[in-house]
Amino acid sequence: MKPGIKARVRRAASFAHEAEISGKSSATFSLSPILSGLDGIWRDANLMPMARFLLSLVSILFCSTFLHAQAWQPFGVRQFAFIFDVPPGFVLTQRSDQGAEFRGENDALLAVWGARLGEHSFRAEIEHRMVEDEKEGWKLTYRRVTPRWASYSGIKNEQIRYVRAIAVCNDRAALFVINYSSDEKIPYDPIVVRMVRSLKAEGC
Repeated sequence: MKPGIKARVRRAASFAHEAEISGKSSATFSLSPILSGLDGIWRDANLMPMARFLLSLVSILFCSTFLHAQAWQPFGVRQFAFIFDVPPGFVLTQRSDQGAEFRGENDALLAVWGARLGEHSFRAEIEHRMVEDEKEGWKLTYRRVTPRWASYSGIKNEQIRYVRAIAVCNDRAALFVINYSSDEKIPYDPIVVRMVRSLKAEGC
């Protein structure tokens, strides 16, 4: 491959990578620099398949980034001072003063709510919930409890349960629980990561 063509290929791929990691929407991200970088490549008949592949890759990354950014929905409960992002595909099925329940595809269940700790410490509250889940048949495979946040997960009947909790304003806690099929662990991994990051205290 000629040196000039190699440089154009690297430049086009670099634009695609930047688009993927920046998460820019269609309002701020343009395909024109990428198309410009590919223009010289397109003229070389021997590189037609490569150019088409790169253009397809850029289009896929652009569309998936746009949809990913648009599909998550904000949720929060003011009296418990927390906010949370609901993932795409989950539909509200129940709502109360404390929180809400959502249903997703393949019987996935997501519950988000706030709780007052009362006389119990945050750690004691989470440890109590882990004991109750074990009584219900959940085999806990991971647990981490700190004074300000906690996470644990378990398996039961080919279902995965993941629980995240944070201490809010010293006397409250915010939690989410999500159950989903163990067959969908890989696609759910990044979704759970984003949900964990989105659960935050606000308004203390």
